Amino acid sequence: MRYLVFLLFICGFAHAQEEALPAPEELMALAFPKWTDDSDGRLQTIKVNAVARGWAGAGKSRAATRQVIVQPKFATRLGPKRIALIATLAPAYADGTPDTSHAQPLGIAAYMFTPSKAGWKLSTRQEPFALHGFFGAADISELQLAPGHPAVLAEYGSCWQGYCNSWITLYDFDAKGVRAKPALQQTVEAQNTGALAGCPGRLAAVMPTLRPVSDGTEEDFRKADAQRCISVKGAVQVAQAERGPGDITIEFTGGRSESVRGVPQPAEAVAQKMRFVYRAGKYEVEAGRNPAPAF
Repeated sequence: MRYLVFLLFICGFAHAQEEALPAPEELMALAFPKWTDDSDGRLQTIKVNAVARGWAGAGKSRAATRQVIVQPKFATRLGPKRIALIATLAPAYADGTPDTSHAQPLGIAAYMFTPSKAGWKLSTRQEPFALHGFFGAADISELQLAPGHPAVLAEYGSCWQGYCNSWITLYDFDAKGVRAKPALQQTVEAQNTGALAGCPGRLAAVMPTLRPVSDGTEEDFRKADAQRCISVKGAVQVAQAERGPGDITIEFTGGRSESVRGVPQPAEAVAQKMRFVYRAGKYEVEAGRNPAPAF
């Protein structure tokens, strides 16, 4: 009976520990004591590390610090005595105005915490550990690879003169923090229907939502005939596994039309999958190929 009571106590304590995950805003205030969730409070100063020098305009500067707009994204548990806060760092000018040029990526930062007598204590800063996105923006979220095995997912994309791409980059954790090298990085969307006047019409046969355009010149349509038309997009899924991170599948759908010696070919539907298996801290292609070219 005593053993049962002790076991129930241990289980209850472990459950309480799981429930004690602080709010991201609370951890943010530990990493930046002057941080508040308003325009002035989000503006903070960080030390410039090797990753931060990759920001647009940073290469010419020798400044040791940089102003950034800091916003918490999520807190996650890495173990009984270790939690992490993931935040975004948007570059800002000296007056606090966000730097949102097209070529400016968003910084992703990680802060590790361990318990102390006074509560959670900041132990490690990774600010930033990566740069992704455009216009100082990207979607950052938590992805559970397995129960108790979180990862950081960055989703971002942009268009240039009608050529559009989107990407995903996935980061795993190790004993020190977020691993520097991505566990997975793939192009998940590619389309040039906004760049080439003839492409919507060529793909409409397999993608009924597209409508032919008529506001292009004869030369515009001739250029389109000589190029491949494509519009594909991938959906990401993580399979549930009994042990370890589950397989990741990207299912691509859409359409494409090739050009052979300047002659446009009939459109064909795209419906294919890529499957990735987790090995030694990263995802490797197990089956399939990526139909989305990076422009």
